Amino acid sequence: MADEFHYGGQAIIEGVMVRGKKTVASAVRRPDGRIVVHTEPAKSLVQSYRWLRIPFIRGTPALIDALRIGFRALIHSANVAMEAEGVEPPSRLHYALTFVVALTVGLVLFVILPSLALQPFSHNHFLMNLLEGLLRLVIFLGYILIISQWANIRRLFEYHGAEHMVINAFEAGRETSAEEAKDFRTIHVRCGSSFMMLVLFIAILVHAVAGWPDWYVRIPLRLLFIVPIAGISYEIMKLAASPKASWLTAVVTAPGLWLQRLTTRPPDKHQIEVAVEALQAVLKSEQEETEPEVETAEAAVEA
Repeated sequence: MADEFHYGGQAIIEGVMVRGKKTVASAVRRPDGRIVVHTEPAKSLVQSYRWLRIPFIRGTPALIDALRIGFRALIHSANVAMEAEGVEPPSRLHYALTFVVALTVGLVLFVILPSLALQPFSHNHFLMNLLEGLLRLVIFLGYILIISQWANIRRLFEYHGAEHMVINAFEAGRETSAEEAKDFRTIHVRCGSSFMMLVLFIAILVHAVAGWPDWYVRIPLRLLFIVPIAGISYEIMKLAASPKASWLTAVVTAPGLWLQRLTTRPPDKHQIEVAVEALQAVLKSEQEETEPEVETAEAAVEA
């Protein structure tokens, strides 16, 4: 039996991306108030190759899909903003280098640095890995707290809240409209924030298996273990999202739900409208049951 598909997305620059079974739609609010809606095929690795759907394997390609699709949506939203201001968008090479630099900084900050910062003072390998995990968590939360003070990031977090409100309304069987979504929460159980928090905790257990070898062995292992950690975390998240696992949902997703109080903010009506346009574009494309072409259009919704 095929897994039930769950719609989701992410916040982008002055907009929201929503991902469906076969379609990705990005809705971006231009400075003049109009909403630009861009749709394109999802081209998901997990959907394209059946063997990648095997439990504990599918977590890594799903993460790759999320990074790839999310980054493309961010590029589109950045281009819309620059084109509206009469600025020529950067080249694909510029964006590719930006992605590589961001990924490298993330690996150094959240994977390598916490491990190198600790000098062994105990022969208890689990204790050392626990302290490393706690240090990684402190760095991660500190990073979120710092960037949340920036005006542009606050706007991004508001669109993040709008995306959750609209998805929550849709999953509750309500009409996909800003009016219906405005009363729903900005927190969602399947948010990537919950996944990241779960990864941080699962990493402690997985790393403990390898003990605490010298740094030149430990660091490569940390990078290699990203694959099984993502796989295990993905399966737990899927299980926790099942309505039959209410107690597991409460335990597993609680830290991520707490984190979402930092990564989401209450949006205004206009931001919710943008999220609605993204979801409606995905639903319309998939109701037609055709492979979507790349398409950009302006919605007749103005601030």
